[in-house]
Amino acid sequence: MAQGARVSETQAEVKAADSGRWRWTSFFTGAAVGLPILVFVLGVMTGFPIAIFGFDFLIENAAVAFAVLFGLLFLVTIAGVVIIALRRQIWQRLFRYGEVELHRIGEPLGDVVRLTSERRIAEATVAASDLARFVMARYAWIATCCWIIGAVTGFVAVIAALAGSALLFQQNQLLRTQGDLMRQQTERLTEQTRMLEAQIQLGEAQRATSIVPEILSIGSDIAAETGKLPVLTPAGTAASLSPRLRGRIIAATAAARPYRYLRYELDASDDEIVAATLAGREDLAGLRRKLGAALEARQAQWDVAVSTLTMDSAALADRIVSPERGQILAMLHSAGVLDIDQLTADGADFSFAEVRAPVLSNMSLRLGYLPFADFSRVVLNDVDFRGGRLVEARFRKARIVGGRFASIPNGEVPAPFSPNLAGTHVFTRLVGTDFGLAKLFECDFGSVLAIGARFEGAAIFVSSFTGASLDGASFRNAILFAVGFQGVDLSTVDFDGAVVLQPDFLDLLQAQAAPGSFDRGKYALEPLAEDALATHPNIDALAELPPETRSAPFRLRRLGPIEPVTAE
Repeated sequence: MAQGARVSETQAEVKAADSGRWRWTSFFTGAAVGLPILVFVLGVMTGFPIAIFGFDFLIENAAVAFAVLFGLLFLVTIAGVVIIALRRQIWQRLFRYGEVELHRIGEPLGDVVRLTSERRIAEATVAASDLARFVMARYAWIATCCWIIGAVTGFVAVIAALAGSALLFQQNQLLRTQGDLMRQQTERLTEQTRMLEAQIQLGEAQRATSIVPEILSIGSDIAAETGKLPVLTPAGTAASLSPRLRGRIIAATAAARPYRYLRYELDASDDEIVAATLAGREDLAGLRRKLGAALEARQAQWDVAVSTLTMDSAALADRIVSPERGQILAMLHSAGVLDIDQLTADGADFSFAEVRAPVLSNMSLRLGYLPFADFSRVVLNDVDFRGGRLVEARFRKARIVGGRFASIPNGEVPAPFSPNLAGTHVFTRLVGTDFGLAKLFECDFGSVLAIGARFEGAAIFVSSFTGASLDGASFRNAILFAVGFQGVDLSTVDFDGAVVLQPDFLDLLQAQAAPGSFDRGKYALEPLAEDALATHPNIDALAELPPETRSAPFRLRRLGPIEPVTAE
C-alpha cells in the first residue's frame, strides 16, 4: 500500500515536472495559435509601408500586396500538406517514432511505474526517455496541426480584412476624386455663369451703342451751328444752340443707358504697366525682380494694392457706365460749347457718364446731374462743378487744377435755377466721391457735402475745405500742403498715414477745425525719410511745388480708433 502511494507520488512529480517544462508550449497548442503571430507579422509588414508611403501607395499597389499575401497563403498550405504527408519520416528523425497514438503512451508510462517500484533505475530511465519522446512527439503534432490551421485561418482573415480596408481606402479615394471633380464642376459653372453675365452685359452694350451714329450726327450739327454764328455771338454757351438741337442732345443723354463693357485696366500705374510689359522677358530677370520689389515696397509702405495687369486680357467694368454720355460732354467741349448750364436746366442727364477725353478746360458743369460719373485720369483745368450732384463719382488719378466744387449760396444761384428753400446753399454733393491718387491744385471744396468722400493717396495742394461736411471722409496716405479745414467737423475724418510738409500741421488743424472736433493727441507726427517718400504713388506731384515751399516731410500716425470703442 505504501509502495503504491510512493508510485503515485512519483508519477505526480513527473507529471508536474513535465507540465512545468512544457508549459510554454501551451501558447502554440491553443485554438488561435497561428493567428496572433500572423496578425502581428502582417501588421508589421503592412504597417511600415503605410506609415512611410501612405494609404495611396497601398491602394496603388494593392494587386502586388494581395499577390504576396496569396503567395504566402499558398506556401503555408503547401508546407502544411508536406508536413502532414511526411510526418512519419519527420517524427522518425526527431523522436525515433514513426507514429504516435495516444494509447501507446500508456505502455512506457506503465513500464516507468513498474520499474520504478522494482527499483530498476536504469531500465526505468530508459522507459521514461521513451515516454518523454512520445509526449514531445504528441505535443509537436498537436502544435503543428494548430499552427497550420491557425496560419491558414489567419491568412484568410487578414486577406479578407485587408481587402475590405483596401476597398474602403479605394472608396475614400474615389470620393476625394469625386469631390475634386465636383469642385471643378462648380468652378466651371461659376465661370459659365460669369460668362453668361458678361454675354448679357455685352449684349446690352451692343444695343446701347446703337445710339453712336445719332451722337455723331448731333456733333456734326453742333459744329455746323457754332460755325454759322456771328463773331459777336457767345458760341461757348449751350443757350446759343437752337432749341431743336438742344432737344436732340437731351434726348440722346436720356437714351444713352449705362452698361458694363470689356475694358483693360485703366487704373494701373506706369510701373505696373512696365512690369506687365516685361513679364515675358526671361532675359531681364534681374530688372523684373527689382521692379517687383519696388512695387511690393510701395504696397507695404502706402497700402496701395499692386494691380494684376496683363497685356492680353480684359474684364468687365466694375460698375455700369455710359461712355456715350461722356462722349457727348467731350463733343461739346471740342466744339467750344463750354457752358452747358442751359442743357442742365433743360434736363440733360449725365449720370454714369464715362469721360475719356484727355483734357476738359474752362467748362461749366454747374448744378449738373453727374452721379456715378467717371472722370478718372482726365485733366480738368478750371472746370466748374459747383452745386452739382456728384454722388459716388470718380476722379481717380485725375489732375484737377483750379477745380470749383464749392456749394453755391442761394443769392448766387444763376437763372433759370432755383435756390435751396430748405437751406442757405445749393449744396455740391460729393457723397462717396472717390479722389484716390488724384492731383488737386488750388481747388475749392467750400461747404460741400462730402460725407464718406475718399482722398486716399491724393496730392492736395493749396486747397480749401472751409465749412465742408466731411463726416467719414478719408485722407489716408494723402500728401497735404496748405490745405484749409476752417470750421470743419473732423471728429470722424481719417488722416492716418498722411504726408504733410508743415511741422506744425497738427496745431494748425486743431486751430482750424470746429471746436472740440479734433484731438491732436490722437495722432503722432513722425519724420519721413526721403527714400520712403520716394515710394509714394503720387510723388511726382511734389515736383510741381516751388522749392522754397518744401520742407522736411512728416507722416501722421493715428494712435487709436477714430471713434471710441463702446461695449454693446
